[in-house]
Amino acid sequence: MNTIIEHSTEKPLLLLVDDSAENLQVLNTLLKDDYRLKLAKNGAKCIEIAQQQSQPDLILLDIIMPDMDGFQTCEALKSAPGTLPIPVIFLSHSTK
Repeated sequence: MNTIIEHSTEKPLLLLVDDSAENLQVLNTLLKDDYRLKLAKNGAKCIEIAQQQSQPDLILLDIIMPDMDGFQTCEALKSAPGTLPIPVIFLSHSTK
C-alpha cells in the first residue's frame, strides 16, 4: 500500500487576540519568525478573522477584554461549525 504524505512548508497561522496593543506587540515580536500572524483587539474581530477562508491553525486568546471576554469569544467560536475545530489557548496576565 502506497501512502502519500504531504508536508506543507508554509508556517502555521496564529491569531493573537488581546485588547492591549502592548501585549500584541510582545507576542508579535516573540512569534513572528516562526509563524504567520493575524492580530485582533477584541472578540468580535477574532470571530470575524476566524471565519475567513484562511483560518488560523491556533488562536491565542486573552481572557479579560471589554465587551466580549475570552470565554464568551471562545463559546461563540465553539458553537459555530466552521470555527469549532480551531484550537484555542487562553492567555492571561496578572499585574500583582
